[in-house]
Amino acid sequence: MPSYGLYGYLTTSKFVIVLRNLALTRRSTTLTFGMTWKLVISKSRLRIAFRKGSIFTLTHPAPHPLHLVTTHFEDRTTAFLTDLTHSTASVLRRVDVSSVATEPTSPGTASPLHLQTDGRSFSQNHLAQNLVVTRTEKPIASVGMDFRAGVPSALAAGANMHAPSVEIRTTIPNHAPLSTDFLPIVTPFIPDAWESILRDANLFTEFSDVPYGLRHGFDMGVHSLPASTYIPANHSSALNHPSAILSYIRKELSLGRYTGPFSQSRLELLIGPFRTSPLGLTPKPGADEFRLVQDFSYPRNDPHRFSVNSEIDTDDFRCDWGTFQDVVAIVIDAPPYSLAATLDVDAAFRRCPISPSQQPNFVIGWNGLFYIDHNAPFGAASSGGVFGRVADAMMAILRAFGIGPAKNWVDDFLFFLLPTNPPSDGNYDNFKPIYPYDLNTIYALAAPLGWPWKESKTRPFAPRFKYLGFIWDLIRKTVEIPEDKKSRYLTKITPWIEGAKFTRRDTESILGTLVHCSLAIPDGRSHLPSLARFAASFQSARSVFIHKTPNSSVLSDISWWRSQLSLPFAGFYLKKPPPLSPVSFWVDASTSWGIGVIFNDFWDAWKFRSNWNSNGRNIGWAEFVAIELGILLAVSHGFSNIHFLIRSDNQGVIHAIQGGRSRSPEQNIVLQRINYLLSTNSIWISSLYVPSSSNLADRPSRGLPPLDLPRSSTTFPLPSALVPFLTLPSILIP
Repeated sequence: MPSYGLYGYLTTSKFVIVLRNLALTRRSTTLTFGMTWKLVISKSRLRIAFRKGSIFTLTHPAPHPLHLVTTHFEDRTTAFLTDLTHSTASVLRRVDVSSVATEPTSPGTASPLHLQTDGRSFSQNHLAQNLVVTRTEKPIASVGMDFRAGVPSALAAGANMHAPSVEIRTTIPNHAPLSTDFLPIVTPFIPDAWESILRDANLFTEFSDVPYGLRHGFDMGVHSLPASTYIPANHSSALNHPSAILSYIRKELSLGRYTGPFSQSRLELLIGPFRTSPLGLTPKPGADEFRLVQDFSYPRNDPHRFSVNSEIDTDDFRCDWGTFQDVVAIVIDAPPYSLAATLDVDAAFRRCPISPSQQPNFVIGWNGLFYIDHNAPFGAASSGGVFGRVADAMMAILRAFGIGPAKNWVDDFLFFLLPTNPPSDGNYDNFKPIYPYDLNTIYALAAPLGWPWKESKTRPFAPRFKYLGFIWDLIRKTVEIPEDKKSRYLTKITPWIEGAKFTRRDTESILGTLVHCSLAIPDGRSHLPSLARFAASFQSARSVFIHKTPNSSVLSDISWWRSQLSLPFAGFYLKKPPPLSPVSFWVDASTSWGIGVIFNDFWDAWKFRSNWNSNGRNIGWAEFVAIELGILLAVSHGFSNIHFLIRSDNQGVIHAIQGGRSRSPEQNIVLQRINYLLSTNSIWISSLYVPSSSNLADRPSRGLPPLDLPRSSTTFPLPSALVPFLTLPSILIP
């Protein structure tokens, strides 16, 4: 019989059970039954999410069924699972499943579980509708766990699982109780103060989980305990800089965020089997320092051993980050004399405590010694979301006390000061602004909560500020790439010349950099797809060390970026689009004839030449050209500083216009010409899909004049790039 990786856990709204190492024939299946439960089946993993209070029985194919019942016990959801029991009645120092059967038994004949607690004991029969345990052929010892009263901690059990890997050390599961002295809650945050201020601001119902997590540790999303100790080798970036690792360990020990050092045997006696993840170092931007990062995604592609991150469902860790577009909107609308300040949280992730029951999954291993990590580490997929939840609560508190507008991206907080006394006549001569708060107000509100601002990184209120890696100017209404970053990015793309070869890692690094730059240089979005396609070409490569030569399209786009990053101002002016114009604007293309445009109650049309449909030029390309010709028609009529709504019956074109890029190289070339027309004539466009039967430009695109509309008398020369493919007929089909 196979051994199943088996565990369950609670979130704020559901109970989840996961089975691993299943021999399932269906590659991927998802079934949702109303609002009660959802079943997800993959090749080796089964995941079921239940709403609290649901009752469900899961039976795996013979010979050994698995049964699950969730019920309510003392007004809380209690779940019982094979060799796995969680009661919230009191503190469980130990879950001891001492009786195991050597032969399979039916659910009705299994031995009852007995739970020994602090001063109280509960037999399985004492609990209503408890699960009866299905035994296996091979005795399985229990795993030590620590649960606290009323805490929706992770439920965890480790199945016997064979896991061949580098430097795995297997131990017999420990029967000594977990020592809570070695699994403390470490945080500068003050839970009572958080609860008090959240109640005062009527926010406690929304954020009750935050003070709870600060008191008892946050759920990191890892809901199984190691069945055996697992110690993979550390990465070379750490091994090559041992002094940096030791310095970091000493610092964390001094701050109480690590406990240790321990030998392997000593730590197993204290907390049972544990696991480490490979240590690595990454350079901190703009500093001669390193940040320690643990590779919680290791091992990869190992069917016998799953990584810590593979257990984490990031959908359970959503938070509200302030995006680039959020800041754009605030800067555009900010009145004169507005200011902004940026503040940074010191070691944000490391301020969030880990639930003691999950800390055995977050052990540090270095030179044969081991340290228990008590706080959210860099590298865990849930760390950002755990801190993000605390940050969301902080932002809600700030708003409740009248501080804002404010946004944060992880640990970087941005505060805007807007005058409360704008002149009624709009005349700012001799204006003396009155502001609602200052930095001291922010500090005074945060200090009682134990909120750790890093004052050395605070940048006081000013009209010019740096956020998300860009320079923003509230007076000029601009955003741009800083000089030091332009220089660094230019150096990075210097090797990208004809004849050079690059790896997938090189390509993805350049692509990531230029995607970031495209936020401040929106026209650059249409100069990214060729590089994205080049990066995708490595997916079939057998080795990460394979080098490839970029094609001419990639090098042309890199050259464009090189010219943009060489400009004194690499950014754009933030302007609020004018209201949508009522001027009519319809476009369409037909493969059987050509392109039609209706603009401002006039129409015009262009017929395809015989060779137009080749080399990537198709109906999508033609629909893009229809927009280009429509804008040229608008410019020829003298329109500028205007916002058009363009109606098209091509969904792909609508999405590409909204996203600023297309997958098609030929379409991107047209889009680049469109962007140039828009920027040089101060024209904004929005797009709207209409069915073909409702598209007023359908008739001229098929060579038929529209009914009751005159043809435009204004003409303009076709762009040279379109001359080989289009002609302007003087007479259409009668």
